[in-house]
Amino acid sequence: MPPAQFTIQGVEPAIEGAPSTNPSNTSQALIEEETYLDRQLERQIRMETLVSLREGNKTRAQNNVERKKYAGFIFLLTCIWACLIFVLIFFVGFSVMKISDSIIITLISSTTINFFGFFFLVVKYLFNTGNAGAANGTSPQEPGGRQASE
Repeated sequence: MPPAQFTIQGVEPAIEGAPSTNPSNTSQALIEEETYLDRQLERQIRMETLVSLREGNKTRAQNNVERKKYAGFIFLLTCIWACLIFVLIFFVGFSVMKISDSIIITLISSTTINFFGFFFLVVKYLFNTGNAGAANGTSPQEPGGRQASE
């Protein structure tokens, strides 16, 4: 059997019977698909942002609990330190203890400077408000979404 030969006249009815691909329908479908994908991407971004904000809130809540605890410890330590210095000065003033003036001056000044230096570092770390977003990688913002001026 000889191979079938196709002619243009035989193909034309097949082409006419084929479903038409209207370019406007194709572009409309692409636009709808792109819109759908954009919405899905925006939704995913919002969900990740929400998770990130929740984690940030948990971290800030935990930091606040720790700050309250350590603020109490610092206050207690400050009170104890002030009482010890007062007792030392009281004992020396009423001649209960005999310590030379230069030793008392050195003791009081050096230990007080060391204590308040430590106190300053702890308080600066615990109550740092200038870098509010540094812990979670964000920068501080005003409620309207604008960058806060520092």
